[in-house]
Amino acid sequence: MLGKTFPSLVVVARPYLRSKEAPAGDRAALDSKVKAVLIHTPMKFTEWLIQQGLVRSEQWCALHPANKLKLGMYSDVSKFPYSGGYVWISECCPTRFVSVFSSSIFEGATFPPSVLLKLIYHWACQTNVQNVVQWVKVDNLYVKGLFTWLRAVCTSAIHHHMGLLGGQGKKVEVGVISLGTTSHDGTQRQVKVEVLGVLDPVEKLIRLRAVEPLAEYEKNYKKRFQKILEPLTNWVHPSSIILTDLTVDKGTLVSMGFKTVHQATSHSDQPMKYSNANIMEYLRRIVPRMFQNTLSLLSRQIIQQFLDELVWREKFGISPGQAFDNIVAHIAEQTKMEAKDPITIRLNKIAANPFKNWKYPSKKKDRLEEPEPEVRSKRGRKKKEPSPSPPPKKRKKEKTTYVDDDDEEEVPLSLRRTKIKQEKTKEKEEPPAPRRRKTVRSYVDDDLDDVPLKNIKKEIKPEETVSLERFYFGQTKETVTENDAIAVEVTN
Repeated sequence: MLGKTFPSLVVVARPYLRSKEAPAGDRAALDSKVKAVLIHTPMKFTEWLIQQGLVRSEQWCALHPANKLKLGMYSDVSKFPYSGGYVWISECCPTRFVSVFSSSIFEGATFPPSVLLKLIYHWACQTNVQNVVQWVKVDNLYVKGLFTWLRAVCTSAIHHHMGLLGGQGKKVEVGVISLGTTSHDGTQRQVKVEVLGVLDPVEKLIRLRAVEPLAEYEKNYKKRFQKILEPLTNWVHPSSIILTDLTVDKGTLVSMGFKTVHQATSHSDQPMKYSNANIMEYLRRIVPRMFQNTLSLLSRQIIQQFLDELVWREKFGISPGQAFDNIVAHIAEQTKMEAKDPITIRLNKIAANPFKNWKYPSKKKDRLEEPEPEVRSKRGRKKKEPSPSPPPKKRKKEKTTYVDDDDEEEVPLSLRRTKIKQEKTKEKEEPPAPRRRKTVRSYVDDDLDDVPLKNIKKEIKPEETVSLERFYFGQTKETVTENDAIAVEVTN
């Protein structure tokens, strides 16, 4: 029943390549570590979250982005029970309090932070979902939502941390299978998704991609392989020795810049050292077993989420303890990131389109410069003789959504002081409410990236800043079909 209502909750991505390397006593060590954290007082628990990076150790004022907030202790602990009284305060806005969980996955959560930590622990251990619901006292929908976030963290982490597979003179195995469904009587077969697998057999690193099969009317041999093999340019070093078989078109690989390609056949005289048997076994055994009877109920996006989780576990989570430590570290990387969207919105976007490149932006400047070159070059060509080029730059910076602290530095000190003075005088003049709101929005849109809009609205009404807004998890509509069995087809 659970498989039909929440099919994603019954899919389990079990690592295989290095499973024998898991350290002994790993699970027991993890259990004692998590138990020790869970018995902390709310104050100590919050300190642990800050130390791990799951909660930010720095925050800035929403109205005065140059001003850093200070971590304070509220005298009445009952006002902030989950943080043990910890709250962000500022000298510029003494009546405003910012939740210590702001810009983290705990912000606005339906349950206390300890419950979310338990769910992260159970995800790392791959505990049966029915037991999770019973032990942690949460519903299936909440578990589904949080686990979706964790898979999104995996997607972004492998995009950022995994470099090119192979290298000069190193072998990389490439293979493709078609996953599909068959009706109960076996008469109807339908290809649901084509899975590209790339394996570095020495380093035991793998990449997987779910590719939508071409429609019947546009089936074209060359076009099909161009579509399937497209990710290789970002995954595999061009000087690698590619080992493949007849499931992959050799000509397409050569046209992509891979000069050394060995294509083995079942009747080939080539030695086993040029075989892609390892990746084909993985694609035929491990991948189909993961989806079992849920394939027909899952979208291609959800299939890709689980393939990314499997890739992540093969590198970062071969044991429960390793999976827990690394998922906490990768959530911390997302929490620390300066971005336009709050973390939960960003994770939902990653989950909705895991095929996009979700590598972390390395610097704020990189993010700012991406949209600018085109606009700047156009304006630069029109007006090149005088010096009105600096004013357009500043104007453009103000309009850019990704403006951060870097831009504050570009504003002359005198202007910045007058800006802050204007802000303070506007705060004193309470009557013109709409004008004050407008200023708040400009500050938020121009200079502040990491505070969610819902928090800024709360900042306007001080009495509402204490409670966190409720977050509702969305549920994707999943169609149930009669197709249950799973078929693996090796395409020629």
